Formats: sequence, C-alpha cells, structure tokens
Amino acid sequence: MQDYLMRYCKQLLLIAGYQLSVFILLLFILRSGIVPASLSESTLTHWDALHYTAIRDRGYAGYESAFFPLFPYTWHLLQASATSIALLNWSVFSIGMALLATAFEARRSELLLLLSVPSLMFMYLPYTEAFFFLFAVLLILGLKEKNLVLTTLGILLCGIVRPTAVVFAPALLATFYFCEKEKRKTLLKALVLAALTCAVFFSVLYFQSLQNGNWHAFFDEQKTGWGNSFRFPSLPLTSWSGWKIVMLDGTALLFGLSAAVFTIYKAVLLLRKKTEPLAPELFFSLLYLSGMALIVLFYRGGSLFSLNRFVFAGPFLSVALIWFLRTFQWNWKSWGLYFFSALVFWLLFRSYTHIQYLLKFVGLTAFIGCLPMLSFKQKRIATTAYILFFALSVFVQIYMLLRFLNNEWVG
Repeated sequence: MQDYLMRYCKQLLLIAGYQLSVFILLLFILRSGIVPASLSESTLTHWDALHYTAIRDRGYAGYESAFFPLFPYTWHLLQASATSIALLNWSVFSIGMALLATAFEARRSELLLLLSVPSLMFMYLPYTEAFFFLFAVLLILGLKEKNLVLTTLGILLCGIVRPTAVVFAPALLATFYFCEKEKRKTLLKALVLAALTCAVFFSVLYFQSLQNGNWHAFFDEQKTGWGNSFRFPSLPLTSWSGWKIVMLDGTALLFGLSAAVFTIYKAVLLLRKKTEPLAPELFFSLLYLSGMALIVLFYRGGSLFSLNRFVFAGPFLSVALIWFLRTFQWNWKSWGLYFFSALVFWLLFRSYTHIQYLLKFVGLTAFIGCLPMLSFKQKRIATTAYILFFALSVFVQIYMLLRFLNNEWVG
C-alpha cells in the first residue's frame, strides 16, 4: 500500500507540474496581449457551460434535457463560481489521471504524452469531462482488476454524468464475451451490468420528467434541438467552425474508425480461436472509441461536431495509446502505408479541393504519424518524433483554450 501511494503521489506531482506549466504559459499569452482574450467568469461559461448553468439555476424546467444532472447539480450544491468549478474539474481530472497512470505503471514520457492530448483542455472548464474522466477510470480499473464493486460504481456514476447506455451496454456484453474464457459464468454478470447502464439511463429520464413532465424530452431534444437521428452521412464530412476544427474532429474519426477496424479484426480471430483475448479494459476502451465515432458519423449526417471531445477527452484513449505505444513496432514500410491510407481517408473531407487545403492535411498526417514513429528502432528518429508531437500537442491544447475563452467553438 505504501509503495502504491508513493507511485501515485509521483504521478500526481508530474501531472500538477505539467498543468501548472500550461497555466503559466496561458497567463503569459493573455497578459502579453498576443491573443485578445481574458480569463474570467464570463469567458469560462461559453457554449455547453451555458446549458449546465441553466440546469444549475432552474433544473430541467427549460430545454436542457440532452444534458445529464450529476455535474450541474453538484455545481448547484456547491454554490460555486465558474472559476471555482473549473478548479474543481482540474483537481478531479488530476486524481483520475493519476489513478490511471499508477494502475498502468505509465512512464514519465507516456504520461506527458497523454496529458498533452489537445482535447484535454475541456478538463479545465465548467464542462462534464473531468467528472466523466474520473468515473470512467473507476470502470476501467474495475475491469482491469476484475473488481465488480468498482465496475458497478463506475457504470453508475458515468451514467448520471452522460447518456452512456447506448455505448456501454453493448460494449460490456462484447467485452465479457470476447475477453473471458469461462463465458457461462460471466454471462449473467455481463447481462446485469448492461442492464444497470440502461436502468441508470431511464432513471435519469424519469428524474427529468418529474420537472418537465415529459419522460421522452431527452429524445425529443436530441432529434429537434441537435439534429441527432439515424441517417447515412453525406459527403464531404464536415464539422463546425472552419477547417481547423474539421481537422481536429476528422482526426478523432480516424482514431475511432481505426479502433473499430482493429476490434472487428480481433473479434473475428477470437471467434476462430486464432489469437489470445485482449485485456478487458483495453477491449472495452476500443469499443467505446469505436462506438462514439460510429454514433456521431451515423447520427449527425456527416457533421462531426464535438467528436474530438468524445474520443480524445476521456481515459479510454489513454488506455488505447499506452497499449499501442508498448505493443507495436513500426518501420518505414508500415509508416508509409499509414501515410498513404490517411491521405486517402482525408478525401472524405474534400481535401483535394485546393493545394493549400491538401497541404494542411498532409501536415496533419505527418503530425499524427509522429506517434507510430515513437516505436522506431532508430533512437534519434523516435526522440525527434516525441519532441515534435509533444510540443505541437501542447501548442494545440493552449490554442484550443484560447479559442474557447474568445467564445469560438472547439467542441
């Protein structure tokens, strides 16, 4: 226990050091006037934060049923300012990331890489991401340690923060089926946990209906307010607020679909008994990334807005990245295949319309390609790729924070 606490504290100190460095750099940019933005109560409550403040102030009497209650009601209970809630989210995320890093024995270089993921900037805002991150970590640790109490607690709390049932329920069933050797003994457990995710979801809808009188307000708002209904995506794929966010959400789609392809491939091999099962926490994480990418793709008609939040701002990507960095050994041949495949993928976003637009996607492909380069045998290449990826990721993370403070859409 003492050894665990020591390792946990070391991870927590590294996380705090990274966050403090980013905050100091952000303050320097704001104070120098390089970017016309400020850090205040008003600039922290843009976009979805406005919906959470509405629920905090009047409950579900308005049109906020697409958002779940745990975060805004915690905000209401604390009677805190937006700044205080942002600091609370900062702390909640730090605790969750430290738990994850300790459980997976993340090296310093791995943890810094995970912290630099651009969409983690939502952890420092009055959004639900930090709460969801911590509770999802509990679920992941429960699956990893085969701890039913932790798994159940994670499912319960995640389900009150976000509408997770549509992804969690099938992912849990698939995880227990493909990752457990004694399937008959685990079938009942899987069914109970999947049923729990659905029960939590409908309990929240009932809670909302007590205030707005409409138990299906969530579905109505998703369809009429946000345009979420099943339909095949139209091309080109797009997002909100210009090409920069299109590229960010497009990258999230690339990651999510890659996870889906790999998961299907692994499942086929498992059915044929030609491979060993993946760790349940990894298989579940890949299924979550896959599910979120497919839901956004097929329920928003080709508009990928907010996908970067769903894919990147969560612990499931961290689990997948740790495994990816430790498992695969890449070389120039496999990297070239990735590069060509990614360029073909960007055609879905009409990357061919102008040479300048195409070059931006080429640059994005090279940036993402730094990740597999970390496993190259040539140490100089791996080190250079790490420095480039980390520095650019931190830059994008701060850039996204500045956009948010300027009331520009980021996700």
